[in-house]
Amino acid sequence: MNWFYLSCINVILYTTYVIIVKYISQHVDNLTILTYMSLFSILYIGIYQILSNNKIKFEKISIIFGIWTGIIYYLLNTAISIVSNPGLVLCIFRFQIIISSIMSYFIYGSHLSTYMMIMMCIILVGLFLITAPIGQDKTITQHSYKWVILSLIAAIMGSIGIIILKYININIHNKYNYVQIIFNIMVGICIFSAMNEYITTKSLYIKYKSYNSSNSSNIIYFILLLILGVVFPLYSYLLIKAVNLSPSPSMPVAIISSNIIPVSIISIFLFKNSELTYTKWGGIGIVLAGVFGLSSIK
Repeated sequence: MNWFYLSCINVILYTTYVIIVKYISQHVDNLTILTYMSLFSILYIGIYQILSNNKIKFEKISIIFGIWTGIIYYLLNTAISIVSNPGLVLCIFRFQIIISSIMSYFIYGSHLSTYMMIMMCIILVGLFLITAPIGQDKTITQHSYKWVILSLIAAIMGSIGIIILKYININIHNKYNYVQIIFNIMVGICIFSAMNEYITTKSLYIKYKSYNSSNSSNIIYFILLLILGVVFPLYSYLLIKAVNLSPSPSMPVAIISSNIIPVSIISIFLFKNSELTYTKWGGIGIVLAGVFGLSSIK
């Protein structure tokens, strides 16, 4: 299966991830979501490795990268829980492609043309339209700038993460297969999230935001956490595969970025006050155009 089809599958997987995280975050603490999602991922991958007669190997660089990834997704999940429509968070996170292009220029001597700079400016214009409180916008709340800041920090950290991932692909993939690498990344995420949760709450139990929620509701949230435990590592695995198979690492990222549209539309039907103004829809379109334009350069 080539990188394009893998990326299209990831559009569905990442859309599912974001919608579930947004829904659960209304009822379950964010720290719990990341901890149990990564814990279930480790369990699933471990069972898969045992059934397929593959060894479970621990690798420190991948675990460190997992801790870094855990911080990124903690920030993203928190931003998703705050904003009314999580599609906006995904747009801000695409600022990552600008930072990655600039960092590649200074670190690897990659090409940085006038056309690329124009595409970067187009993305920035789209981001301005998304974040600016223009008109009667129900997505603007007292937490508006908090989710923007969290998303931007996650984007910056994600750009650095791409460099770490490139190192892993070059230096570690020849010793460990992709499943073993993903397993170690999930271990790193779980280490960060469990420590963060225990330090913050002095407990590792699943924390529900409402003490009056019914047992049937709690079971549904638990099942959704189990589903996240499958979706997230599968998404991560297919992303690494797609990046390695594609002519340019940024091309799969551009395809996956299109999940901003289904996430934004689905959120309108599922979550309160998630309707988007024409200005924000325009900003989303401009960001996507800039991302695809920047990613089309080989």
